[in-house]
Amino acid sequence: MREIRRAFGLVLFFVSTLVAFVPAFAGPGDYSLRVKAGPSFNLQDWENQGRIGAEFDYDFGYNLGFNMMASFGISDEFRFQLIPAVRYDYLYIGPAALYGIFGAGYGVYKTENALDLRFSTGVKFPLGDRFEFSTDANIFITPAGTPGTPVTFDWLIALGMRFH
Repeated sequence: MREIRRAFGLVLFFVSTLVAFVPAFAGPGDYSLRVKAGPSFNLQDWENQGRIGAEFDYDFGYNLGFNMMASFGISDEFRFQLIPAVRYDYLYIGPAALYGIFGAGYGVYKTENALDLRFSTGVKFPLGDRFEFSTDANIFITPAGTPGTPVTFDWLIALGMRFH
């Protein structure tokens, strides 16, 4: 067990060292297109699902950006969301950026149209000049349009391309 921990520590050290020396080329006017997927966990009035979707992210500069996410739920119950949002990068660690997102948009649960709110935090890592990896934790709340108030926690992982 000790050898496994030591090997894991060495791998983590080398990965963090490499990430620290990858140059970041983000700037105002850049945009990213990402493919996202991950699990969605019921917190209230809904069901656990898999999630798959896409995201467009435009960088305004000054740590601000515009974000548009479209996603589908994968299970017996139909779920779709199209949510525009504002992104704020609140911490940079080398080339990586930690961000927060708030958005409100359109959702469909079974056959009900709804208003969805998105509260999210995550981290994105550049993988060279063109590609990036990101992961985020999202709370989706549906305050209007459905019986009850569906609340889910989604953990989404994304791979994307950055355009300058």
